[in-house]
Amino acid sequence: MNPENQIVVAPSGNFDFGFYQQVILVGHPLTEGYKAYISKKVKTYALGDVSANPLELSSVTLRTAYKHVYELAAARNRVQSMPKFYAYVSSRMNIGETEFYAAIKVFEQLGLLKIGERGLLEVSRRSVNLENSVAYRNIIH
Repeated sequence: MNPENQIVVAPSGNFDFGFYQQVILVGHPLTEGYKAYISKKVKTYALGDVSANPLELSSVTLRTAYKHVYELAAARNRVQSMPKFYAYVSSRMNIGETEFYAAIKVFEQLGLLKIGERGLLEVSRRSVNLENSVAYRNIIH
């Protein structure tokens, strides 16, 4: 209940840093802008190299990942866990874990993918504009 000493992994853009007086950054933030956003809220310290390591998520990567997600859904296989889902897709293409989870977010935002309560994948074959995904726009710009 007391957030004084917590480890927060990949906080979202609306994460409330108001509970904290100091934040220690570990690893690579997605953008220099997000790192600056944190430092405006609280005093920050860096542990190791915390230079931005932005995602690279091309439309080709998204199409290839979606093809494998669609194949899994067509086979009516259930997603037992997100790490297993990632393992399935990454065994078929070269995609990093962060890029995979970003791709899933893009697919969900575009209405192309829904993961049901019991792990069943619901996919759509309709044509979409990637720019309609906030996550995609944030990644490429």
